[in-house]
Amino acid sequence: MITRDECRQQIELVRSAASRPEAAYAARTRLKRLILACGRMIAQEYRLDEPVLPGPVKAPPDAPEDVQQIANCCSRLMQSAKTLCQPSEPLDMRWKAGWARVQSELASLDGALGRE
Repeated sequence: MITRDECRQQIELVRSAASRPEAAYAARTRLKRLILACGRMIAQEYRLDEPVLPGPVKAPPDAPEDVQQIANCCSRLMQSAKTLCQPSEPLDMRWKAGWARVQSELASLDGALGRE
């Protein structure tokens, strides 16, 4: 069973990798692992089919607000992961702007995971 604490640990791994522009590929990979872990956590909690690959995360309509927020954050993060610049361009403005949006979304996700 994937726990909220495990998802929060994954957030720290993403933050750590994203702090080093030369680690762009690792940061995007860790971001996708985080999204997959959160999707699986929600699926396990609500006895839904677990996702095999990272993708948009859906929570049941009757899920509490924090679970809805986790799913929404992950879906927005997945969209960001698709549009982040390639590792060959880590120092340009696209990298900085893209990861600034991701950092903001990670803070929201971290807050939602902290509530139970």
